[in-house]
Amino acid sequence: MQRLAFFILFLVSSSTLTATAGLIDDYYLGFSYSYTKYENDYSENGPNIVSNFAVHPNISIGAGLAYRNGKAKARTLIYEGEQITDQFDFDIWLGNLGILLHNKFETSDSLAISPFFELGIAAQSIDIKGLVIDSFKTTPVEVNWDQFLYRLSLGTQFLINDFFVLTPTLAFVDYIDDDGARVSSSFGWSLAGVFLFTEHFSSGLTLGGGDGFTGISLGTAIHF
Repeated sequence: MQRLAFFILFLVSSSTLTATAGLIDDYYLGFSYSYTKYENDYSENGPNIVSNFAVHPNISIGAGLAYRNGKAKARTLIYEGEQITDQFDFDIWLGNLGILLHNKFETSDSLAISPFFELGIAAQSIDIKGLVIDSFKTTPVEVNWDQFLYRLSLGTQFLINDFFVLTPTLAFVDYIDDDGARVSSSFGWSLAGVFLFTEHFSSGLTLGGGDGFTGISLGTAIHF
């Protein structure tokens, strides 16, 4: 169970780093759908809602909400000489809030570079339901964790020809309160590519990963 809790930690990286809207100095509301694959046959998928509010030329406030449904492939183990099979499903809700500090440099008519730093906090609720089967009985298992985390991110947004935005990001995530799950901090990365089709509409793709997981997210955003 602790191993599975460690995998779920990366939900924060793979959901809060999938803002496919671009333009951190803009106002937007974005919608995306993500799929994440972990080692040891665990995967999860679900929708994200993200928003960005440029409250100052160098300061933005971001917020998001994500849902994940996850499934761990059935495993057969030998414990104290006895064969045991387990199977677990997950329902995960995550809300996050972050402040971004950024500065834009107009290097040419076709390129603007905006390095940024983000400090974010998040709360997530994880409901786990499963079965443990041995030679004599089938035991249902239910666990719930309500956890609080923080995130530090560094990245750079490249705006090319006012049409395409490329944003590489590195992030560190750790727990404020893990609700007894005893899981560790983590590092993650993402690379988002966004096309600004009109002044009010964009769409793009985000790839991400870290220690033991990779993810992909497809999304679109409305700009105000």
